[in-house]
Amino acid sequence: MKRTKDFADLIRAKLAADPELARAVEVESFNSDIAMKVYDLREGAGLTQAQLAKLVGTTQSVISRIEDADYGGHSLKLLRRIADALGKNLRVEFFARPLLPAVEVVETFSPDWPSVDNWRPDIREGSPAGT
Repeated sequence: MKRTKDFADLIRAKLAADPELARAVEVESFNSDIAMKVYDLREGAGLTQAQLAKLVGTTQSVISRIEDADYGGHSLKLLRRIADALGKNLRVEFFARPLLPAVEVVETFSPDWPSVDNWRPDIREGSPAGT
């Protein structure tokens, strides 16, 4: 197996070792991606959430939820209405999941810092910490 100290390889190794974690990351990434795209399109059009909601035929709170990265209840019907209101087309794609390589992580991070026992506070006369 490949040995690495690279942070990206560390993340890939953790995801490869834990399919449940990998799926959770995929879902959160998907929700975040939709939220950012709707937000960016709305901002690019110079619209407030309330203005976009009126064009879509919904409420401002619905637009706010769609723009929330933690929201997972997106409907294609609503996303299509948002796209129409902003003069865009909506496209859904299916694609292969990337294969995560097996990576053995030998060392993740070891800074060359002094021991905590050797740290000395920087206290100067007249400073709040030195009073």
